[in-house]
Amino acid sequence: MTQFIPFSRDQAFLLPPDARDWLPADDVAHSVVAAVERVPLGAFAVRPIPGGKPQSIIRACCWRC
Repeated sequence: MTQFIPFSRDQAFLLPPDARDWLPADDVAHSVVAAVERVPLGAFAVRPIPGGKPQSIIRACCWRC
């Protein structure tokens, strides 16, 4: 059965603005972010997306693999 987290309509955010506030220091997400930051984006032939962040897309792809 699904467990829902209680919330208040008065709270500003559903999650903390910074993921480091709620992720443990040894979470694998930190390793994925660090690895993607080291990837030279110039090595990929991609069209720029207005307002898009290629690093975010790469992180999501790495996380799903």
